[in-house]
Amino acid sequence: MAKIIISFLGTGGYTEKHFEARGEYHETDYTIDEKEFSEKFVASALLKHHNADKIIFIGTLKAMWDEVYNHFCNDVSPDIHEKMWDFKNTATHQTEITEGAFIQSTFSNSIVSPILIKYGLNNDEHEFNIRQLFNIQEHINSGDKLYLDITHGFRSLPLVLTGVLNFLIDHIIKDVTIQDITYGMREV
Repeated sequence: MAKIIISFLGTGGYTEKHFEARGEYHETDYTIDEKEFSEKFVASALLKHHNADKIIFIGTLKAMWDEVYNHFCNDVSPDIHEKMWDFKNTATHQTEITEGAFIQSTFSNSIVSPILIKYGLNNDEHEFNIRQLFNIQEHINSGDKLYLDITHGFRSLPLVLTGVLNFLIDHIIKDVTIQDITYGMREV
């Protein structure tokens, strides 16, 4: 029985005051059950709070995979980080998902499991994203407890994810429970 955080990964806030560069989440204080956590990622605070075993991140090719790599992986390689950073900055909504296959292999020996999705700009991309979300079943087993973080879920993706998970629980993987759904962003 594993405790698994499922979280959406965004492109990060703007790092320059003129809104020209993206790619960073800022450290924030999160309060969960009266405990405080200072973290860049909501998923990191949830991981610590729930003593979870794994994080499934869902994001596009332009998401901050480089920052996830720096934050969650041991023995970080500057070359891999630079490759991810360069890829994030050159990828567009037209970049084929297969070009990001190295992202998934980069995290193969870590607590992170990436699910790569498209932007959802048309019906084909929505259908692709639903099929990608069904790949979550490869990362969960009967008896697992799921904690959903929808903080950076774009458009209708949190609703679609909840529907996919309910289908998996009802029809494919029994005895999996959604323990909590959280939203960890607050505009000041």
